[in-house]
Amino acid sequence: MNLGRLFALVGVLFGAVFVLVNAGGLPAPWDVAVRVAGVALTAAAAWFGIIRGSNNPQSWSGSPWVYWVAVGAEVVAIPAGAAVLTQVLDRPQLVVLWVVFVVGAHFLPARVFGIGRYAELGALLMLVAVVAAVVHAGAGVQWAPSAGAVLAGVALLVFAAIPALSRSTATERGLAPS
Repeated sequence: MNLGRLFALVGVLFGAVFVLVNAGGLPAPWDVAVRVAGVALTAAAAWFGIIRGSNNPQSWSGSPWVYWVAVGAEVVAIPAGAAVLTQVLDRPQLVVLWVVFVVGAHFLPARVFGIGRYAELGALLMLVAVVAAVVHAGAGVQWAPSAGAVLAGVALLVFAAIPALSRSTATERGLAPS
């Protein structure tokens, strides 16, 4: 499997989990409608991103060490932040947004590898997490954390479904053959 299809597979899996699990926190009838739409979007993302994805293997430049540092930081940050949110701040409902934020942050080093526009996806996920947290805390919208996680899942699914967005940055700039 080439990197593009592998990245699409990971995006489809995590996107589907974010949408389907967190749709339950939305008010009725949106919870059911979002789950149905989530299944359809997951199928479309799998079809376009994995099955019909590009046959051109993506290149991976940069040090694998940077990648493993980002993953290691993610593995430490998620439970540490969850502990602070639940035990210190008594805000367990924000844990899902912390996960979205950290997942987004772990995409930021993507430019180092020349593997496409994952840094932009990371920034989008971080923005969604912050906005949903502000809406929840500032406006008291109880379902905002669930909605933020669903939107993050939709972003992952859409990104996985659009192979053009995940092409090599070098290819986009005309520096490598497409």
